[in-house]
Amino acid sequence: MSVQPRQPTVREVVSAPIDIAAGIVTEVVSTTATIVLAPARAVAIVGTAITRLQRTLDHLDDMADGVTAMEREMRGMRADLAEVIGELEGIRDLNTRLHLIGDSVVDMNDGVKTMGASVDSLNTSIDNIDALAAKFARFGGRRKPA
Repeated sequence: MSVQPRQPTVREVVSAPIDIAAGIVTEVVSTTATIVLAPARAVAIVGTAITRLQRTLDHLDDMADGVTAMEREMRGMRADLAEVIGELEGIRDLNTRLHLIGDSVVDMNDGVKTMGASVDSLNTSIDNIDALAAKFARFGGRRKPA
């Protein structure tokens, strides 16, 4: 059974450097005063300061592990986003193709309407030619010698 290191919270990550600095300053001031005032207690206080410093370094190691984990997750998110963007580009291309097809259908519809109008015009011209031909046939019938 492996033990996973505890991931620090955001509050711990943000406040740890401030806590570290405040703790170090406090310990330095306290240690200096104690050394000046009571050399016999100085050894015990230095031991406490070293212990606190060791805990501070442990917190810094935990923060480094947390930052490493966040970096790994962010790289994974970047790869996921790149994949999503690729899919969206494919959808955009498909949408462009659909618009082109729609435009082609509209152009074909306009062509069919134009062709229908041309057929109607041709029918009118044929009717006019038939009417003229009928008139010429009547004129020709009157001029025939009997």
